[in-house]
Amino acid sequence: MMRDPADLGTGLADIHERAGAPSRREMERRARAARATLSSSAAQRIVSRRQVPSSPEQLVAFLRACDVPERDHAEWLQAWARVRRHRAAELNASRALLDLREAEAAEDPSGRVTAEQAAQLLSSAGYVPAERYRGYHVPWTVRCRLCTAVKRIRLSDQADGRTRQCTQCDNEAERTVQEVWTALFDRQQWKEKGMPPAEAEMFRRCRVAAVERRQSRLHITVSAPSEVFATAGLADTSAWESLIADAVREKLDTVSEVVYVTYTDRLN
Repeated sequence: MMRDPADLGTGLADIHERAGAPSRREMERRARAARATLSSSAAQRIVSRRQVPSSPEQLVAFLRACDVPERDHAEWLQAWARVRRHRAAELNASRALLDLREAEAAEDPSGRVTAEQAAQLLSSAGYVPAERYRGYHVPWTVRCRLCTAVKRIRLSDQADGRTRQCTQCDNEAERTVQEVWTALFDRQQWKEKGMPPAEAEMFRRCRVAAVERRQSRLHITVSAPSEVFATAGLADTSAWESLIADAVREKLDTVSEVVYVTYTDRLN
């Protein structure tokens, strides 16, 4: 009934337990006594289910180290071969799916994303390469154009929209917006900007719920209690939005556009 490495690993761990859970050193000694080769490190990896035997010879050595009768070896070898075939079929199906995804994104007739196209896609995602391009699904060391942070990405994730903007950029943007929002609550600053103190007091009850940076565009989500939303006139947000945008751009000169979403506890 074994079909995948997890099944085989569970079965081998079970026979190890039935054999009295011999130590890896003891298993190495038993295999050597039976004229088989099984290192203590390999025995430990198999027992802990981190790997399955890499060859029929290693499987037989493990079986002998666990005192499995010779008459049962053939059935275990059949199970090992079945697991290998099933795994190979899965890998082939996975490669076919990856090839299809690359072909859908590729502009080249070969169905492959070329190094030139990869550079364009990477630039659109906000990164520059830190090493040569080796494949659409291969981990790639890149550098963020905004904060220069180095990270590992797969170009396929960026193209499919599964990977967000650089985390370091997001963190810096959120910290800056929170600082700006807090500073603008100062009565004198609101007065200088033309905001009445009473209205500024209402804004104290609002908060920045989320900040997401998408290269030069900043998305800010503001949360406001329902009654403040109605009283303070937050439906017309052009005045305070421009105040925050100007203050943010003073600190983050790479931000060219600020986009807002305002919601209330009742409408959320």
